[in-house]
Amino acid sequence: MRSKLPLAVLAFAVLELWLLVVLGRAIGGGAVFLLVLAGGITGLSLARRHGRAALQAFQQGAVDGNVPAAVLADRAMLVVAGVAFMIPGVLSDLLALGLLLPPVRQRIAGRLHAGIEAKIRQRGVDLVRGAARRDLGDRSAVIDVDPADVREHDD
Repeated sequence: MRSKLPLAVLAFAVLELWLLVVLGRAIGGGAVFLLVLAGGITGLSLARRHGRAALQAFQQGAVDGNVPAAVLADRAMLVVAGVAFMIPGVLSDLLALGLLLPPVRQRIAGRLHAGIEAKIRQRGVDLVRGAARRDLGDRSAVIDVDPADVREHDD
């Protein structure tokens, strides 16, 4: 997959450029320039506003001891929408418009959560309950030790 990523990015950029040229022939170069400029300004505004909101939600969650994953995922996708608007092109703007729709964001967040949870379960960690649980076999017993009873020693 990694070897195909640069080719996919290049193909996406070429397609975006071609679509801008086609659109320029249809509505004029000045109009396309204004659309690209408006998209960039909209994206910058969106990314700044929702980026700050995501950071504040994370900080508040850290203080409270409960990081709101759903809110963070929603805000992160709005930041991605802002970045997509800043990329000049038709396809990136369509992607950004799609990410502005709450049902689309919820569906993507659900799939991402399920995928991440499946990968974590494969590795033996349960994030849903907030605790790392691994199959330790006989080593799973808990040993309760008072820190005052433990001495460090160098071998």
